[in-house]
Amino acid sequence: MLFIKNALDPRRRAMLHAVHYRKGYKIMGNLKKQQSTLLAALLLTPSLLMAQPIEESQLPPVTVPEMEIEIIDPTQAEVDPFPTDTDQTQQNQIITPIFSEDIKAVEPVVAPEKVEKVESPAEEDDTLKNVTISPALTLQPIATMGENAFFFEFNPSLGISTNVKTGNGQKVSLNGSYGFILDEFLSKKDSNSRYFEHAVSGGMGIAWNDVISTDISGSFGYYINLGAESHEVDSANKILVGFQINPMIKAQIGYGLYYYNNVGGNITRSTFGLPSDSDDIFVNNIAFGDSSFSDPFGFSGAPISSDTWFANHSVNTKASIKATKTTGFSLGYDYVFATGTNNQDTAWTGHWIVAGVSQTMPWKGGSAGLTSQLRIRGYNSATNGDGSSKTDWRSRTWFTYSQQINKFISADLWYRLQVTGVNDPAEQSKAINQLRIGMTVGF
Repeated sequence: MLFIKNALDPRRRAMLHAVHYRKGYKIMGNLKKQQSTLLAALLLTPSLLMAQPIEESQLPPVTVPEMEIEIIDPTQAEVDPFPTDTDQTQQNQIITPIFSEDIKAVEPVVAPEKVEKVESPAEEDDTLKNVTISPALTLQPIATMGENAFFFEFNPSLGISTNVKTGNGQKVSLNGSYGFILDEFLSKKDSNSRYFEHAVSGGMGIAWNDVISTDISGSFGYYINLGAESHEVDSANKILVGFQINPMIKAQIGYGLYYYNNVGGNITRSTFGLPSDSDDIFVNNIAFGDSSFSDPFGFSGAPISSDTWFANHSVNTKASIKATKTTGFSLGYDYVFATGTNNQDTAWTGHWIVAGVSQTMPWKGGSAGLTSQLRIRGYNSATNGDGSSKTDWRSRTWFTYSQQINKFISADLWYRLQVTGVNDPAEQSKAINQLRIGMTVGF
């Protein structure tokens, strides 16, 4: 009997059957050879007997060897028509019988099913990319706008943004937000006691190609000061055309419009001057009342009556430089070339200059920014106490830091130094320190 080292290998099992096949035919061939020899001896016996006398001692008995013959059906074996050296080696090895209980069942190999790619609707029509809804809650337990005006701020908000691709291949981004702001003043100084604000903003960006883009932004605010029973509205809007000069530099130019209306009463005094942006209203520096003051907006002149509105038209320019992956610079210049108003004392032309730097911290989640802003205004008809044409200026420098604590919570620090002045010798420049510390929770 022969022996195979690995009886479970199917290829070797086939070799085993082939060896049995060859061995069986070899035995059958030897047997036929021996039978032919015996037959010839029997046929020659009479002649030999007739040729010489019989001596019993000279004729040994003829015996036929007994053999065990194992026949294996050759149809059950697959014989390799081109045997390798391994096949020849297998013929010289000793083989032991294989029993059915020694053979383990082999699971059939099933080809994996082809999984068809299922495209989302956004991929199929190549239009809608994503929609992000961002609810958040900002709490600022430590906040002051100067003059000992300490307050606590509660600000829930909701934002939404999405990306759209037009049929012509332009990429369009849309965003909008609503925020409700409540400031509870702790000092209760002057007329400030509780302040509400409804702020709505939105924007759209269109990438016409890799170089040219358009950005449109707008905001609307409705402000209520319960202490002064005042109501104010404003709106700031911009349309900017951007040019991506290279991967590091982007330039923008466009048109800006700022609208203001004191719908709730007469403005009798302001610490920082005539409002020129929503932040002037936000800092609660305007006092309202029915009586007239000698220095509205901190300077000489008549109070601003209720329902006075004005709209500043400007040309806006801005350049953004991404110096490194973590550092960016920006420089902006706006020129207010006209003011539409129902009160000529609020009409002015002037300049805005803004420079800033932003930095991502080496540690995870940290970012900081430093910005400086200068505004210079020349009034069309308003005058100082001595009758000279009125000009005022305002300088702001602020620092911000934000630290992402986890996926949902960030801590924020905001500090600003603001200085205002006028060309009236009777007036002095005013400085104020403003601070906010709080956190924002996103959902």
